[in-house]
Amino acid sequence: VRAERIRVKGAADVHIEVRESCWGPVLRQPLLDQPIALHWTALDPQAVEFGLLHMDDVQNLDEAIDVMQRYAGPPMNVMLADADGRIAWTTCGKIPSRHGFDGALSHSWAGGDIGWRGYLPPAELPLVVDPPAGYLATANNRTTGKDYPHVLGHNYPSSYRAYRIGEQVQAMRQIEERDMLALQLDTTSAFFERYRSLVLELLTDAVLAERPALREARDEIAAWDGAMNVDSRGIALLAELRGALIAEVFKPYLRPCQQAAPSFIYYWFNPDTPLLQLLNAQIPATLPEPERYADWNVFLLDQLEQSSRRLLARHHVSSLTELTWGRVNTVTVAHPLGQAVPLLGKLLNMPRTALSGGEFCVLVAGVLGGTLYGPTMRMIVAPSRETSAILHMPGGQSGNPLSSNYRDQQHAWAAGLPLPFAPGPATRSIRLIQQRSGS
Repeated sequence: VRAERIRVKGAADVHIEVRESCWGPVLRQPLLDQPIALHWTALDPQAVEFGLLHMDDVQNLDEAIDVMQRYAGPPMNVMLADADGRIAWTTCGKIPSRHGFDGALSHSWAGGDIGWRGYLPPAELPLVVDPPAGYLATANNRTTGKDYPHVLGHNYPSSYRAYRIGEQVQAMRQIEERDMLALQLDTTSAFFERYRSLVLELLTDAVLAERPALREARDEIAAWDGAMNVDSRGIALLAELRGALIAEVFKPYLRPCQQAAPSFIYYWFNPDTPLLQLLNAQIPATLPEPERYADWNVFLLDQLEQSSRRLLARHHVSSLTELTWGRVNTVTVAHPLGQAVPLLGKLLNMPRTALSGGEFCVLVAGVLGGTLYGPTMRMIVAPSRETSAILHMPGGQSGNPLSSNYRDQQHAWAAGLPLPFAPGPATRSIRLIQQRSGS
């Protein structure tokens, strides 16, 4: 334990107590009322260096692989291609060599039987070179199979986006820049088909005769076009229903966790596997709130009705026919100062924008858990073809909010309109004049 003093201008000094261990800093928030230390590669000087600069000197794919596997920065996917048409995928960064556990849960290392034995050597990092399929694709999904002997991480996003990318690439011929832009803008989402089938099987004519208010829900979901475009209808209700089912079906299982730790938050990228197993089996013993619902069908119908009512009230519409995905999937790209000072937000923030895309399509864009997510940049560049290259960024080229170029690229980014990567003719210039002292 050590004491530190922070001197504050115009105010009293702030004194804090810093707790450290041989494994790393002790976090301020305990875990199950026990102190917990954080052992993290980013806190290790060995895991931070500038070896990436050596990429300037590589001449072929093999040399590039060697540089990236030795680079000790943040662990990331690495995709490589050389002028001979060879391609490779690997990872960079320091990956712990764990023993006695897989890193999924917190454990005490005090006994010495579990922990880290340094980092994986470059030769043991995953590597794919020139795959028979002729292409490589990743989309934050798990990239190693069960035969890989080391655990790289946990809680990966699902593979739906990566699967769709592979599906589209296999069908492409004579690929050019605009084909790749169209791929990045792909909004097809087969993920929600399972939820659509669940609803359509549930809403039989007999059920609708008793609950005519759900007829509109069935019609909208049945007419969904399978995409997450701004004008797509029906998908908003499917997304709302999925969220409600995750919350309600898992509630009995999570209640003991929340009782043991009130700050417990269930955050898992793939809740749909256990959720759909429960929904398909519909075992009476797993029915949420059995004192309230007679069976699973009654529960599902109630969740569908509640989801519909919430959506209509939240978006101030009287009919589901008015509820396009663009009305629900809206974002505001905010300047940091615009977030801190609301009055500045009117000047600095981008206008609220409806976006196509979602969590389960190639065009990942929207709001997840209250946080904006999406492509901060799209870039399609082929060496020696820079004049055909495409670049998208939200906002504009100028950082001056009074400039006409401050927001001039926002619409193209949101609508997916191609913008050139190469510069065009200069339309404005900035002249900097040195002011000499005394003049």
